Amino acid sequence: MPGMDGITFAERIKADPDWGKIPLIALSSHSSPLLVEKSRVAGFVSYVGKFDRQKLMTTLQECCRQWGVAA
Repeated sequence: MPGMDGITFAERIKADPDWGKIPLIALSSHSSPLLVEKSRVAGFVSYVGKFDRQKLMTTLQECCRQWGVAA
């Protein structure tokens, strides 16, 4: 994202009372344990590798089920 990284984006969304309850899923080509933890702390509910389609689909289904939304 130009001008902002995903961690900053998540922190800003989570700090906004109108948008803060929206579940965020991090999708990245980087997967270091430190980055995964920073993402969790920033407010992402899950962290998925960019090329792991199966995990992304599973994560989306779980997220939608948890929030009561049809997938």
